[in-house]
Amino acid sequence: MICFVKLWKTISQTPTMIKAVLLDLDNTLIFNDDRVATHAFLQRMDSFGKRYFQIEAFSLIYRDALRKMRAHSCGRQSNMRRLCDNIAQKTQYTIDAITAGLAIFYAEEYPQLKSLVTPRDDAAYLIESLSDAGYTLVIATNPIYPLEAVINRLEWGGLGDMMPLFHFITHADNMHYAKPDLPYYAEVIARIGVEPDEVIVIGDRIDNDISPARTIGAGAFHLAGDNTIELFIGQMSEHRFEGMLPLAAQSHMIVPQYRGNIGALFGIISEIKPRYWHQQPEPDEWSPIQIISHLLESETTVQRMRLQKILDEDNPFLAQPQPPPPPHEFDCASQKGEQLAHQWADERERTITFINTIQPEHWKRPARHSIFGPTNLLEMAQFTAQHDRLHIEQLCQTIGKCE
Repeated sequence: MICFVKLWKTISQTPTMIKAVLLDLDNTLIFNDDRVATHAFLQRMDSFGKRYFQIEAFSLIYRDALRKMRAHSCGRQSNMRRLCDNIAQKTQYTIDAITAGLAIFYAEEYPQLKSLVTPRDDAAYLIESLSDAGYTLVIATNPIYPLEAVINRLEWGGLGDMMPLFHFITHADNMHYAKPDLPYYAEVIARIGVEPDEVIVIGDRIDNDISPARTIGAGAFHLAGDNTIELFIGQMSEHRFEGMLPLAAQSHMIVPQYRGNIGALFGIISEIKPRYWHQQPEPDEWSPIQIISHLLESETTVQRMRLQKILDEDNPFLAQPQPPPPPHEFDCASQKGEQLAHQWADERERTITFINTIQPEHWKRPARHSIFGPTNLLEMAQFTAQHDRLHIEQLCQTIGKCE
């Protein structure tokens, strides 16, 4: 289990320390002209669609499906699953048939775009420098392509040998949001086990990289003009984060973090083996299903109720909830892991609906916590997001120990 008081003290009192760097790929680590690449990609998609699916102008269906994929995410289905579902709805093909067809496209057609990518001479130096300094590294590319396509571009940019240095690579099969949606960055952050203010995003675009990263509470470095890779490495090596540090917690960060955490949890459990759900690799630690059951119980009886209490009462006293049960007293034998995850996500949506009703002037409403002392509505809402991430990290570690 987790000592929540200890973790809260660690999070709330320790000065910001950058632990992870999220690296955009296209036109950050490699050069790949967006307009030229998009035009060439859609041309090949049209040709493939006509040949494989017998559909003229298949790229129009694909682009519309991609737009809907970005617009209608609830964090529970991967980007690729929603994309294929959207295409299937516009054609006579099943989701499985669309999935199989796109797999062939990326295996046979996508590699023909290699000539569009130009290596960046200083990209390898950037990656090596950050890795040697101990930062957790992520390829934070827009996850609208499968992993094979991301690997292709890394290899075309001369960076294929560096893949083991990355803790996480975002792609269409493991992500539930896409750029520039704010939950995308929150989802990545939850997957790598850090807090938003422990992250710096480096990218070439204000709209896709810099602005959304800052909006959810991460730091950012805009790779453009005088802001070179050399300058970034110099500042990072000397721990000079001028202009890069994240903003203080603000109310607009809450909902994107809540949604991103949903995506992170479903990303982790999407690959869990059925026999893992009830395993306890450590006798004094919860099983995966117990972790999710705790998240569900906490959402309904602690997290949302606590926020409601602060909103309804003047400077209320918030008692520490009863400790969750130890593993041997936590009975989940008859429950289904995925079903519990969906129930938690349903409750989280209710919490988000509640959050969206809060007026700007109410976020500083005070409260007194039995352990944390003086606090306010914004801090406790932020703690709910932190509580998610603690258990998402716990879930990831527990699954990693299962056999």
